[in-house]
Amino acid sequence: MSKSLNVPTVRMLQEFGLVKFHDYLRKLDLKNLQKDANHYGLTLVLGGAESNLWDLCKSYASMASTVNHYSQHSSTYFTNEFSEPTYFKDEKIDFGKNSSEKIVFDAASIYLTFESLKEVNRLGAEENWEFFDAAKKIAWKTGTSFGFRDAWAIGTTKEYVVGVWVGNADGEGRPGLLGVQAAAPILFDVFDKLPKSDWFEKPFDEMTAIEICTISGFRASSICEDKELKFVQNSGLKTPPCPFHVLINVDEKENYQVNTSCEKLSLIKQKNLVCFTSIDGLLL
Repeated sequence: MSKSLNVPTVRMLQEFGLVKFHDYLRKLDLKNLQKDANHYGLTLVLGGAESNLWDLCKSYASMASTVNHYSQHSSTYFTNEFSEPTYFKDEKIDFGKNSSEKIVFDAASIYLTFESLKEVNRLGAEENWEFFDAAKKIAWKTGTSFGFRDAWAIGTTKEYVVGVWVGNADGEGRPGLLGVQAAAPILFDVFDKLPKSDWFEKPFDEMTAIEICTISGFRASSICEDKELKFVQNSGLKTPPCPFHVLINVDEKENYQVNTSCEKLSLIKQKNLVCFTSIDGLLL
């Protein structure tokens, strides 16, 4: 259980703030999110609240248009970016007025999230996937409801959002009904029929290039050895540097950690170690 990917996600929500996260979801106007934050608790970040496919696709589309508009309109937002979509092709949506301030999420946060979702591995071994054009860049996510009642998949490009729901109309569960196996192949089959779409333009005005420690993923400190340059949100400059690289004093042969009470100062060397904290204590 300690190795579950859900654990750091829950801890992150606890640090960020449950009420604040719930408020962000309310701003997306998800119709099924009707209870207060304490009703859902920390399970909210793991899918503890339900929504419908229309609202989820609407949210993905609004986030995509936020990045697009930011790039197309001199690094500005629209006040009505997260609006209700239309059923009609020729109907124009009123996105409101230009604003220098973000409405819900800033363009850099959305872009980096899409970049992460784009890197999700596809199940190449599945027959349904083998004809998909892997060169197409798609940010995609799948989900499975409690009790295997239904499964879904949503993907977005710069121009298209596709949502797929799979399940029984009466809500009866079926073991093995998983989003990645049942809904995702249909999602990619649909994208394979659509015209190829360009990827989102990077919102440079909201991003800064900094050195990242390739071992920990934190902002690199002066003693991190393996670094790479990455674009992050401007707020990334406020994050603490890598806490896992530390300098320790060791003996001349680098066998033991020492100090001046047990070794001559002239024989003490400094060694750079990567230290990770675990349930059992300190791992070197």
